[in-house]
Amino acid sequence: MRHELKVNRTQLINGLNLLRKTAKPKKNMEAVLTFEKGNLVVFVNGVSIDASAEGEFPGMIRIPATQAITLSKVLPPDSPLGIAHDEERLYIGTFSMPCVWHNVEPNPIQLPIDPPLTLLLGLRLKFTDKEIFQSGYSNPLGEAEHKRKMLITKAANALEPLGVKRAEVEKLVGETVKRINKL
Repeated sequence: MRHELKVNRTQLINGLNLLRKTAKPKKNMEAVLTFEKGNLVVFVNGVSIDASAEGEFPGMIRIPATQAITLSKVLPPDSPLGIAHDEERLYIGTFSMPCVWHNVEPNPIQLPIDPPLTLLLGLRLKFTDKEIFQSGYSNPLGEAEHKRKMLITKAANALEPLGVKRAEVEKLVGETVKRINKL
């Protein structure tokens, strides 16, 4: 079944231009699109924009963040602009792209732009894997966990001559992540 919105084109273009200038998504980040309180909301890397809309758009759509921020360059001239999904593809005018759809109430995790490593690492302490995935932070979190592992290895190797064990470095990092995330 196809779910469609009629979106204010001017507001959407202005918002997408703002996203392009401020969100600066990293590789593998995703954009989350939802319909909330009469607005199409696009959320990328801690920044969200909205444009007034009418219609129905249940659930949450995820597309690559880099595609989302360049949408303003390919929007058709229609106003209001038709944006729809069929739970497998996102349609914008006559253009379409694959998407991932989730039948959930939107409640994306809010992080600042380019969140520090410790905030990303704190996600697993505060949210479920499903919530992290639905907010588009699975890949950035995986990259943060890899970086943490590399930094712990580097620190443990540097401190080994002083008798500091890897487990002690891991414990210190874990406690620091909890403290910074106020847990």
